[in-house]
Amino acid sequence: MKKFFILILFSAFLINAELIAEDFDSSHLPKLLGSSNSGTEFFLTFIPPKRMGGSGSTDPIKIYVSSSFETEVTLEVPGKGYNKIQKTVPNGIIEFILTEAIALPYKKSDNTLPMAEQVFSGAAIHISSKDPIVVYGVVKYTGTSEGYLAIPVSGLGKEYIVASWPDPFGGTEDFKYSSFTSIIAPYNKTKAIIKIGGETWTETAGGKLAGESVEFNMNSADVVCIGSVSKHGDLTGSKVTGTKLIGVISGNYCALIPTGVPACDYLIEMELPTNTWGTEYHVTPIRGRLKNSFIRIFSKEENTQIYRNGLAIGYIPKSGGIHGEGWAEYRAADGDPVPVIISGDKPINVTQYNPGLDDDWAKSDPFQMVLTPFDQYQEEIMFSTPGITGGTGFNNNFINIVYKATEFGTIPDDLLIKDGDLEWRQLNSIDAYPGTAF
Repeated sequence: MKKFFILILFSAFLINAELIAEDFDSSHLPKLLGSSNSGTEFFLTFIPPKRMGGSGSTDPIKIYVSSSFETEVTLEVPGKGYNKIQKTVPNGIIEFILTEAIALPYKKSDNTLPMAEQVFSGAAIHISSKDPIVVYGVVKYTGTSEGYLAIPVSGLGKEYIVASWPDPFGGTEDFKYSSFTSIIAPYNKTKAIIKIGGETWTETAGGKLAGESVEFNMNSADVVCIGSVSKHGDLTGSKVTGTKLIGVISGNYCALIPTGVPACDYLIEMELPTNTWGTEYHVTPIRGRLKNSFIRIFSKEENTQIYRNGLAIGYIPKSGGIHGEGWAEYRAADGDPVPVIISGDKPINVTQYNPGLDDDWAKSDPFQMVLTPFDQYQEEIMFSTPGITGGTGFNNNFINIVYKATEFGTIPDDLLIKDGDLEWRQLNSIDAYPGTAF
């Protein structure tokens, strides 16, 4: 019987590497990240981020684009009259650099409340190309950074459940670190509805309470941005539906994970539609952490049983809604960091949250990432890290690889990796250590 293993690799140069678990055939390119993350048209946005350097900082927001082709990429923000065209470098990365005024529906500061939920006409970042591309949105400010892998229009859906994190302050406090979610419309005459979840006390800037719904009439490239205003307000569990395909991007202005534990950091992630959810997820440890991550689990259907490594740990009675009814939160596991399998008897979604520095004094701050269900794993993956030759990146980059080991618990010979234009190499020829078994 084959077992799944988690292998954490380190490299300062894992830029646009490709991974394949079959014999390489150039005619397969570019499968990139399968049908869900590679495409020719994208609509993006960013929720308001905290500026650690203060309101006078001028750090840009960046869009990274990868492709196996040389193809023309157009980025426009229709409502702001912005348009720029670049060509990709095959198996390389290009970047679009945007100001906050172009990239954000609106800006916010630490002590101001979010704007009431409304339609921001034409505020979405629209990216299009002739050939398939992979797109990342990245905020890398002084003292804070976060990003997300964009989903193309072809991978969007009509139903989502929001994964965010609560405002650690709010109410009458001096700091307003709001929970956020955004809705993006690729098509004209789209009706989008959000039913507010979170906690029983959650309230939006527009005055909507948990359990209440609000409807928006949207056209192509419109964005709706929704923020919490209540003390410890959280939009997690809010259900978003559309009459046509929509995108949903969620996060937090500057989250403390767990709540009350420094240091805070900006969160942002593009949600997966419920039609892509599965029943089994692999939750992997984060390099350098001494404790396990937090996870939030959501159910597509009512009355869903949740398991950790095959043992029942909880029950979610509703699809979306408030904490304890429409979603659950756990540490991935107790004790030292270990890989775990989270599963459900019906389709679920799992979002992983990295804690703040003071949780275990590891040099790492909060981020969130939506996990991919096992039945959507790909045979070939192309990815990049937020930094390019001549650009500003990170000193260290890590990749967690979940793979099916041989019957002897070793790395299979057909698990291959290459970096840029280099030749394909067997991963076990670089390092035969198989990692840790689930």
